Amino acid sequence: HLAAMLLFDKRYLGVFDFNHNQILGFIGLAGPYAFNPLAYKPTRSVFSTIQDPDQARPIAFVDGSEPPLLLMHGGSDDTVEMVNAQMLAARAREAGGEAQLIEYVQRSHIGLILSIAAPFRGRDPVYADMLAFMDRLSVRSTQAEAS
Repeated sequence: HLAAMLLFDKRYLGVFDFNHNQILGFIGLAGPYAFNPLAYKPTRSVFSTIQDPDQARPIAFVDGSEPPLLLMHGGSDDTVEMVNAQMLAARAREAGGEAQLIEYVQRSHIGLILSIAAPFRGRDPVYADMLAFMDRLSVRSTQAEAS
């Protein structure tokens, strides 16, 4: 959620005169990109100072200028609903951006995150899918620099 807010709401990194074009891509693991934080007791107090829930929803800031997105979600996730990733991917595409959504049917919220930890890599394709995405972005970047 925080990484998505930094990427999508350009005010945060804009304070530092950060050039968003330096970000080649975004990998999101089961993020609550579209949820209303005021609707859930565990997050209500954290976001109690906001007037408009959209100010805490990464999806509200998608404008199509973002780098390619790889959104990964566990099909057995009962912590964050998959609709968050589905809505973000759809919104990015509607705005002219690039978004890939991969569902790992047997993975839970924690299981998805554990899949990138060294002892658990290779048990499913999560880590390999991340590396493949980064490789594609690297090739694009190299080709863009060469032109």
